[in-house]
Amino acid sequence: MKKLQIMTAVLVLFAFAGCKCPWCCCGKKETAESIVAKMEKAVDVSEQKNKITSAVLIYDSGIGGKNRSRVTLKLKVPCRIRLEVTLKDTLMVKAADGKTAWEYTNAKGLVKLGDKELNDLRFQASYLSPELNYSKLFSKIELKGETEVAGEKCWELVCTPRPEFKQKPVITFVNRKNYFVVKTVENYIENGQEIEMITYFGEYKKIDGVMVPGTMVFQRNDRILETELVSAEWNVELPDSDFDMPVKLGTAK
Repeated sequence: MKKLQIMTAVLVLFAFAGCKCPWCCCGKKETAESIVAKMEKAVDVSEQKNKITSAVLIYDSGIGGKNRSRVTLKLKVPCRIRLEVTLKDTLMVKAADGKTAWEYTNAKGLVKLGDKELNDLRFQASYLSPELNYSKLFSKIELKGETEVAGEKCWELVCTPRPEFKQKPVITFVNRKNYFVVKTVENYIENGQEIEMITYFGEYKKIDGVMVPGTMVFQRNDRILETELVSAEWNVELPDSDFDMPVKLGTAK
């Protein structure tokens, strides 16, 4: 959920070869595989995520506590995503149906986006989906080691998206106690410049069997965007037309 998550993604790469000596097996060393398994169990507490094919998440957000806006994220399998942001009389919509990406604003109307934006949205649609399939999203995972985030001990994972997404690795920090994702670092190119986006996740809530971060804080350069989850619904009836590019310019319905 973007950036939820919702919520991060890791694939099995290394399998731990356990020692056969009884006095050496008091505790098994964590590997990427074991961490992923515990992450999945921590988030999908009721084993519901494989039954989820769509989701609607609503957030309140603001920059520095000001300019509060309402953010609505719609997701539908496979690779469909629609993000709506409303601020007073301003509306912004960015969406993709898996093949075409588009954007609508009050000021500019409807604009078809390029392949790069399409790849970005396709990746986010899978990355934020509650039914996230790690093996389909990431081709490589490395367990870099241990570190601390906000005083909490965490595992640091380097997750490389599959080639078709054309995305850079996502650095993921996983709380060692509860195996929730607490931080991600993503790098992407915008207007020819590399941008770093840091996301912090907190206050996880159980919603219909799935643990969802109740708060997310996005940091880009010196700007900070705070979001708070208002509601989340799974398996909502979402028509494909919500994600398809509108036929007429100046519309986003």
